[in-house]
Amino acid sequence: MIEAAMASGKHVVMMNAEADALFGPWFWQLAQTHGVAYTSSDGDQPAVIARLVEEVRFYGLEVAMVGNIKGFLDRY
Repeated sequence: MIEAAMASGKHVVMMNAEADALFGPWFWQLAQTHGVAYTSSDGDQPAVIARLVEEVRFYGLEVAMVGNIKGFLDRY
Protein backbone atom coordinates (compact mmCIF):
# COMPACT_ATOMS: atom_id res chain seq x y z
CA MET A 1 0.00 0.00 0.00
CA ILE A 2 2.83 2.42 0.83
CA GLU A 3 4.58 1.63 -2.42
CA ALA A 4 1.37 2.25 -4.37
CA ALA A 5 0.83 5.55 -2.56
CA MET A 6 4.33 6.73 -3.39
CA ALA A 7 4.02 5.57 -6.99
CA SER A 8 0.90 7.72 -7.33
CA GLY A 9 2.73 10.77 -5.99
CA LYS A 10 1.51 10.70 -2.39
CA HIS A 11 3.74 11.64 0.54
CA VAL A 12 3.84 9.10 3.38
CA VAL A 13 4.01 9.58 7.15
CA MET A 14 4.83 6.34 8.97
CA MET A 15 2.91 5.90 12.22
CA ASN A 16 4.52 2.64 13.36
CA ALA A 17 8.03 2.78 14.84
CA GLU A 18 8.64 -0.96 14.47
CA ALA A 19 7.70 -0.94 10.78
CA ASP A 20 9.81 2.17 10.28
CA ALA A 21 12.81 0.50 11.94
CA LEU A 22 12.47 -2.50 9.64
CA PHE A 23 11.36 -0.95 6.36
CA GLY A 24 12.22 2.75 6.80
CA PRO A 25 15.44 2.81 4.74
CA TRP A 26 13.74 0.96 1.89
CA PHE A 27 10.71 3.29 2.00
CA TRP A 28 13.00 6.31 2.07
CA GLN A 29 14.82 5.13 -1.07
CA LEU A 30 11.47 4.41 -2.72
CA ALA A 31 10.28 7.92 -1.84
CA GLN A 32 13.42 9.38 -3.43
CA THR A 33 12.71 7.39 -6.59
CA HIS A 34 9.15 8.72 -6.80
CA GLY A 35 10.00 12.28 -5.74
CA VAL A 36 7.82 12.24 -2.62
CA ALA A 37 8.49 12.63 1.10
CA TYR A 38 8.73 9.77 3.57
CA THR A 39 8.90 10.58 7.26
CA SER A 40 8.00 9.23 10.67
CA SER A 41 5.41 10.83 12.89
CA ASP A 42 6.22 11.93 16.39
CA GLY A 43 3.44 9.72 17.72
CA ASP A 44 5.71 7.02 19.05
CA GLN A 45 7.65 7.24 22.28
CA PRO A 46 11.21 7.96 20.99
CA ALA A 47 9.97 10.67 18.66
CA VAL A 48 7.75 12.21 21.34
CA ILE A 49 10.69 12.34 23.75
CA ALA A 50 12.88 13.94 21.07
CA ARG A 51 10.18 16.54 20.34
CA LEU A 52 9.87 17.32 24.05
CA VAL A 53 13.64 17.83 24.36
CA GLU A 54 13.59 20.10 21.31
CA GLU A 55 10.79 22.19 22.80
CA VAL A 56 12.48 22.45 26.23
CA ARG A 57 15.69 23.66 24.57
CA PHE A 58 13.69 26.10 22.42
CA TYR A 59 12.47 27.75 25.63
CA GLY A 60 16.09 28.16 26.74
CA LEU A 61 16.04 25.49 29.40
CA GLU A 62 18.76 22.94 29.94
CA VAL A 63 17.84 19.28 29.67
CA ALA A 64 19.29 17.37 32.62
CA MET A 65 18.03 13.89 31.73
CA VAL A 66 15.76 12.18 29.27
CA GLY A 67 14.36 8.73 29.81
CA ASN A 68 11.40 6.47 30.18
CA ILE A 69 10.53 4.75 33.43
CA LYS A 70 6.98 3.64 32.73
CA GLY A 71 8.02 0.00 33.06
CA PHE A 72 9.15 0.74 36.61
CA LEU A 73 6.18 2.82 37.72
CA ASP A 74 4.63 1.49 40.92
CA ARG A 75 0.98 2.41 40.52
CA TYR A 76 0.08 1.18 44.02
